[in-house]
Amino acid sequence: MATVETVMASKSGLAIASAQAGQVTVQRGSYLLSAAQAGDSTLQIRLVKLPAQHRIVDLYLDNDSIDTSTGAAIDIGIEDSIQDPADTTNLLLFGTAIDVQTDANQQVVMSGAAAVLAAVDYDRFVVVTLETVATTGEIGYIAVTLTSRPELGSQFDGNAS
Repeated sequence: MATVETVMASKSGLAIASAQAGQVTVQRGSYLLSAAQAGDSTLQIRLVKLPAQHRIVDLYLDNDSIDTSTGAAIDIGIEDSIQDPADTTNLLLFGTAIDVQTDANQQVVMSGAAAVLAAVDYDRFVVVTLETVATTGEIGYIAVTLTSRPELGSQFDGNAS
């Protein structure tokens, strides 16, 4: 599978100062697809990192049309290749393919994923894969804005002892 990544995804990690511990972080990553890439069924785009010990609060998607003909579609998920580099299966966050031809410039919102996706001890990527490739590809952006928060341990469960 061909993989490309944004500058935001390639950063070595988010530096969180101790004064920011437990606070929400926001990242935005965007990628400009070429017309040829819009028709590449093996393309996987790493847009942003989900930092270690973080859970998703919200995820926003916005995109240009990448297909002038039929409805190209993408899936958004979490790449967990550190556990198993050969594993190309990703958790699909939206469950169904998102049309990136007729829904151009539409923002899709996902909230409440924190209850579904547990925090882990290593960084992961929010990725886009092409579910249905463009038949007549055109240049266009795909972008996500990720809001995440650190997983708070049991010492923060509100019980004073």
